[in-house]
Amino acid sequence: MLKKMSVLIIAFLLTINCSVFAESDITIDQAIELATEDQSVLERIDSTMQKLWDNYNAAQERKKQIESTLASLEAFEELYEKKYMAGESLTPEESIELEGYIKKYGDEPPNYTNQEMLDLFIIPRDFGYKSAYAEIQKLRNTKQTVIPSIESNVRELYNQVISFQAALDLQESYLTLNIAQHEEMILNYELGEIKSEDLILSEMSLSIMTMQVEQLTNNLDTLKMKFNKLIDVSITEEFVLIDTLSSVEDIFAAEPLHNSLEVYLDQALMNRAEIKNARIDYEIKEREDSIIKDYLSNELLTDRVSAEVALVEASYNLEQAEALVVDDVSDGYVTMMTYWNDYSLSVESYQLQVDTYEHIKTQYELGQISSMDLYFADYQLEQAINKVESNLRNYMLSIEKMAIASGIGPAY
Repeated sequence: MLKKMSVLIIAFLLTINCSVFAESDITIDQAIELATEDQSVLERIDSTMQKLWDNYNAAQERKKQIESTLASLEAFEELYEKKYMAGESLTPEESIELEGYIKKYGDEPPNYTNQEMLDLFIIPRDFGYKSAYAEIQKLRNTKQTVIPSIESNVRELYNQVISFQAALDLQESYLTLNIAQHEEMILNYELGEIKSEDLILSEMSLSIMTMQVEQLTNNLDTLKMKFNKLIDVSITEEFVLIDTLSSVEDIFAAEPLHNSLEVYLDQALMNRAEIKNARIDYEIKEREDSIIKDYLSNELLTDRVSAEVALVEASYNLEQAEALVVDDVSDGYVTMMTYWNDYSLSVESYQLQVDTYEHIKTQYELGQISSMDLYFADYQLEQAINKVESNLRNYMLSIEKMAIASGIGPAY
């Protein structure tokens, strides 16, 4: 039974390592190119943008019409005062013009209150086109975040697949070692050198490790399908991902590449789309509040109160946008520095593991330990290397994400 169990485990390993799919290499840049080939998101934004431009052009047309009406009313008032107030004679052309105004507006120029001027002319003229153009500006800012967001998602998933694959390879290697050790235990058991309890414990341990490898394999397959979906290819297509560390000359002597938190924050507060958009809203409301105050002196009038409330809300939203960006970038910075510290510690652990391996290798060469002990030492060294690579990979990815987070966006 025990031998049968070992044979089944070996068969399982052969199954998960022998893929029937043809694999092709893919770099991170190629993956990003595939993911960004589909421009449907940008096309939808452009479609919305065209509608906003239509709204803006319509608002501009209303503005021109209102300005024409105000110019007519002003001319009407001047001609009316010249003839009826000052008693001056009008030229034939002026008389015809005045007669036209009387037919259009009444016997004398309308005497609008400030509230009426706001409602009939100022708000329709000065508010509409500015608000419409503000929406265009905000959508432009949002559009600029789309491609960086896709690129960031691809980079993150790409690195996750590589890390999962490395973890799976390491786990399979460890299982293979334990299978070999278990086979030795079976021989020792048959020779009466170990107890059956020890063999049963070894068998249980192998079963657990086999399930762990199977779970890792399933998780990796799910991650690969998610990656394929993100880059818009068939979920069954198999790729060999080129490690993003391939450009690093020495993974054990990487230099810090990050900026200070102050640099990232200064850039983010100046560049982030949500802050730009909140600032646009604030400037619009500030302008509207100023215009309304020019026409309405009574602070209790509804329009005055509404404009002030809108300005306070816009100011609060801007402050909140800035605070959220500060939190976002600060959290990203902590994550990045954690990866850097983890990398530095893993390099130290690796160097200690190298010393341990050399010592065990010497013992093996002197015949003091078995080949199995050397194999396990070699596995532990590979495990230390894997940890260095994983931490360095995470650190480099976090730097790229910080560059985006301190640029136009999106959030870290």
